[in-house]
This record gives sequence, structure tokens and C-alpha cells, in this order.
Amino acid sequence: MTQNHLWIETWADAVRALIEACGGPKRVGCELRPDLPADDAGEWLLKTLKSNRREVMSAPQLLTLLAIGRRHNCDLLMAFVADQAGYHEPKPIDLANETARVTEHMSQVMAQMSREMERLQRLQELNGK
Repeated sequence: MTQNHLWIETWADAVRALIEACGGPKRVGCELRPDLPADDAGEWLLKTLKSNRREVMSAPQLLTLLAIGRRHNCDLLMAFVADQAGYHEPKPIDLANETARVTEHMSQVMAQMSREMERLQRLQELNGK
């Protein structure tokens, strides 16, 4: 069992804590850079945390990193970002409830779309087309 970091003072600290919680630099690096071998991906990831390096994480990679943390129940980086930007601490959504809500909404939209398609066909038939 790993202990959560008590103080996260920098961006790099938050990312390092997330990396540790999610399986280490090779595993996380591979998800961010699937184009690289595991060792190289892990090395690249650690280099992005050094301010004197030109390796940087892109915005899509940052979003992927946050999603990786979410999957591993590690919200340290998201909480750090929210805190630094002056937001309340984030609260993850309940994926099962949200999936059910979106599924129900899509079902309603599809039913409405079907009714509108039938109406359009009737109108076109009335118009002789």
C-alpha cells in the first residue's frame, strides 16, 4: 500500500504522486506516448517534469494524465490544478449514474429523431416528392 503525499507544492510533485499511484513512469508514459517503447516513454514522462528540459506535455496528454489518475482513484493532480486556479476541490462524477443518465437521454433523442423522420417523410409525400 502506498501512502499519499501529504504536501503537494508544485506541478511536478502532483504529477510524480499521480505517476506513483498509477503504476510508475513506464506504465503511465506508455499511455501518454504509445508511439515509444516503455523505457523511452517513462524517461520522456520524467523529463517533462524538469523545467530545464524542452520535453513538454501537450494539452491532450495532460487530459489523458488526469483521466489516468481518475481511473486509479488518484485525484491529486486534478485537485492541485483546481487549487492553483482558485477553484473548489473537484468531485469525480459517478460513472454508472452518468452513463445511465446519458443512455436515457440518447434514447429519448433517438425516439424524437425517429418521429421527426416519419413526419418529414409524410410531408414529402404530401408535397409529391
